Amino acid sequence: MELEKRFLNAALLELRVEEDSDDGEDETRQPRIVGLIPYNTLSQDLGGFVERIMPTAFANTLASGQEVTALLNHDWNQRIAKRSVGSLRLRPTPGGMAVSMRPTAATAGRDAVALVKDELIPGFSFGFYTTKDNWTTENGQTVRELHDVDLREVSVVYDPAYDKQPSLDLRTLNVIPLEVRARIPAITVPVWQPSLDLLAMMQRQKEAETRLI
Repeated sequence: MELEKRFLNAALLELRVEEDSDDGEDETRQPRIVGLIPYNTLSQDLGGFVERIMPTAFANTLASGQEVTALLNHDWNQRIAKRSVGSLRLRPTPGGMAVSMRPTAATAGRDAVALVKDELIPGFSFGFYTTKDNWTTENGQTVRELHDVDLREVSVVYDPAYDKQPSLDLRTLNVIPLEVRARIPAITVPVWQPSLDLLAMMQRQKEAETRLI
């Protein structure tokens, strides 16, 4: 199965840089990139449906100690933090999953910190495999609820095209596998049928018109 990717606007997930208070004296502290993947919030239109991350979505990933890697631009050649070595932390909160990464001092890590500090990052993305979801409709809109996912990576996303085209449709940064799109349920539009009272009224009107002829 193809890895699914979801893009989150930087403002929505409160993406920012903080000084790491766990690294000793002020002069040795390293910056952390922090953000929040929100629960119970409807996504933008993903092409025929919207999505909601449920509070249980990351529970198994958090409990299992599954390796999750932080990347720059989803590029596995630009790893900037890893959960297994403590430079990437994932923590459940009532409002969503808190993500905190202490990027490597290598070029990719320094670039990620600088881009976030300078507010040149349009957002943040994460890659996962879905293990349990549910499809429903709300107000005529198809909604996919993610109940359990296998989280594999989180990425600081820098798309140079965004600087040239501020109105760029960032939905293109989402990856929806064909097998997921094939499962989008069609919304059944009820066929209008006249009530019995309306039929009776129409019949009486027709009979009245016939008598006038």
